[in-house]
Order: sequence, then structure tokens, then C-alpha cells
Amino acid sequence: MKKWLLLLIGMGILFTGCTSENTRTKATVETDTTIETKKSKTQSTKQTTTEMKQSVEANASESSITESSSEEVKNTLWDTNKASQLETFVPQWGKTLGQEYKSYNPQNNVSLYGTPLPSAVIDGNWKMAINEAPVTVQWSEDGTGNAGFNLVAVYSDVETGEYLGQHVYFFGFQNGQPKVYLTQQNQGNDKNYMYFNETQNQQLKQGFIDIVNGQTPQTPVVEESTQQATTTTTQSASSSAISSWEAAKETVLNNKALWIYESPDKNEANTNIIESTQYRKDLMQDENGEFYPVDISTDDIGNTVMNGGKQFRVYTDGRISQRIGMTNNFQMIK
Repeated sequence: MKKWLLLLIGMGILFTGCTSENTRTKATVETDTTIETKKSKTQSTKQTTTEMKQSVEANASESSITESSSEEVKNTLWDTNKASQLETFVPQWGKTLGQEYKSYNPQNNVSLYGTPLPSAVIDGNWKMAINEAPVTVQWSEDGTGNAGFNLVAVYSDVETGEYLGQHVYFFGFQNGQPKVYLTQQNQGNDKNYMYFNETQNQQLKQGFIDIVNGQTPQTPVVEESTQQATTTTTQSASSSAISSWEAAKETVLNNKALWIYESPDKNEANTNIIESTQYRKDLMQDENGEFYPVDISTDDIGNTVMNGGKQFRVYTDGRISQRIGMTNNFQMIK
């Protein structure tokens, strides 16, 4: 009897131990599974976070490249699109002055009284002088360069303009700023300078600036009514002021006290008229309006190159301008 009791007690202990071991094993498996699951989720989360970070960085990089590219395009001073805009603008602007302009370049020069431009100043055969100060010149496709003036476009009315009343405009950049310079030089000088001055025509200057800044310039329009009004105004002004070359000449001679003299000892009282040029009598036009050209030779021989010659422009409203020395700069004296 005691043997059976001991046997039952032993079997109970053994069964209880197995159950406990199974429970511990099951708990251990569940714990391990949970840990693995959490590790898997953590790794997945880390991977997703890394991928998102990489995606954000890639998008930021692409955005940076796009912005950089856009900034580069925006900062381009000159390109073919802007050149095309200028090619439309300048001829239309010229029509408002009754002038016809064409474009030129180093491979297609304009001959200004025998001087090929722009090649002559680019090659150094002539020196471009801005306000009488010489500067280096180079042709530039994008407006940049190491020269004092980076030239991007040339326009002239030489083929259709009045003799001695022709214009050559240089468009370019000086110290990174858009500039439009004009020359009408018709003779040489001992310095071999080609004199230029900044244009005083605000419409032309602003049109170039607008194009450079990526804006659409205000296109000049010559309407029939405007032409008729201009003609009527000019005729009215001419009838009340200067209406002929003879009247222009008389106006110049009557204002000798206002002349700019080359010799310090010369003035209106002791300057004698040698002759007045007769071959240029046609009404002409510049940025200040319509004028008659009057050339006077005197005994005021302060400059051996000019040899006493004085060039005047008498505008139909009575104003008078005089050429300063060998430059193309005319100064209003009345």
C-alpha cells in the first residue's frame, strides 16, 4: 500500500515538473517571438525613416539644382533671345525718327565714312573713346568679358541716312551695366580715336535696359495721326522760327557771342568769317529734333586739325548746338 502511494506521489511530481517546463518553454518562445517581432518592426521603421530621409535629401538636391539653374539663366546678361528682341525693337524705334536701322557685327561691318565698325575698334586700329577717354572693346556673346566695354550689338542707319548725319550705336556692358553709345564721327584725328557718347534718347536707353532685365520693352509705334500731328507741329515751328538753311546760317552769324572759341584770345569781335559751307543745306534730324547743318570756317585757328572750322546745328525751334573739338559731342549754346 505504501508502495502504491509513493508511486502516485512520484508520478504527480513528475507530471507537475513537465507541465511547468512546458509552460516555461511556451513563455520563452512567445517572448522570443515578441522580441523578434519588435526588432523586425524597429528595423522596418528605421529603414522607412532612412528611405524617407534619402528621398527628402534627393528632392532638396534636385530643387537646389533647379534653383541654381534658374538663377544662372536669370543672371545671364545677354543671350540669343535678348538679341532677337533688340533686333525687333531698334528698327521700330528708328521709324519714329524717320530713320532705318540694320544690325552689324564683326563678320558684317558697317562702313562709317570708310571705317569698318565694330572691327576697327575691336582690332585696335582705332581706339574707342567714351567721353574722350579710351577704352578696350571686345565682342561678347553673353555680355561678360575683360574689356572696358563688352559689345553685344551694333545698329546703324548708314545705308539710308543723310551724308554727315549718319549714326552708329554700340550696345553693350560697362562694369556690368547696360550702355548705349553713339558715334557720328566723319573724320580722323591725331589720336586715332573713334569718339562715342552715351545716347540721350531715353526711349532707346530704356528699351535696351528692359530687354537686359528680361522685360518686354515698350515698342514704339508710329501712327498716322501722330505723324500728321508731328508734321503740322514742325511746319508751325518752322514758320515761326527756322524754316530754311539761309535762316539757320543767319541765326548762327547773329550769335557769335555764344560761340565756343578754340583760341583764348578769340571772341566775337575779332573773329573773321572765311567762308560758310554751301553743300549741306538739307533739313536733318538727330535725337534733339530737326536741324539745319551750318559749317563755318574762321581765322580762329586754335586747333590745327580743325583749322578754324566750326560745325553748328540750328534746330527749327531756334536752338543752336556746336560741335566740341574733334568729338561727336554737340553742346547747346542757345
